[in-house]
Amino acid sequence: MRRFSHVLVYIYIIISKDGFTGFSTIFLPRYHEFQEVLFMLTEAQAKLLSKKIIHSDGSPVKEKINIISGIYAAPFAVAFWTSTSQDSCVSNNMLTMLKSFCEAGRYSDAVSLLSLIYGIIGHKVPDEIIAISADPATLLCFLREFILDLDELFTEMAAETTIT
Repeated sequence: MRRFSHVLVYIYIIISKDGFTGFSTIFLPRYHEFQEVLFMLTEAQAKLLSKKIIHSDGSPVKEKINIISGIYAAPFAVAFWTSTSQDSCVSNNMLTMLKSFCEAGRYSDAVSLLSLIYGIIGHKVPDEIIAISADPATLLCFLREFILDLDELFTEMAAETTIT
């Protein structure tokens, strides 16, 4: 294979179920430095990339995911805490289930549990969480952050309940 030293431009084609939906360009400085020249983005990855939730290589943007987790954890925790009559055992059990699903690699079950709880507390599952759930690496990153945030919030709420 011939090695090129000049800049090459590749077009990433984003394909949905209905066909072509868009494209993006990437500049590769040296052809021989890349084993995989072209890859296809899934529709879900394209959405996450457009919202800057993942990098162009598909890896999660941890800072952005941390922000998203922080935005949705507080209202979720408050509504859950209120609906359980401020029972720390129930919140601990829910966190234990989420952690167990994540440790076992059962991320879709963790999302199903969150969706169920969102419905019980009368909230709609946020669009960002639905988009994130389509990409396993991003979902794992989100779930870890979300669990940490919830754990911290529930601990604070339990302490406030004990004081009053």
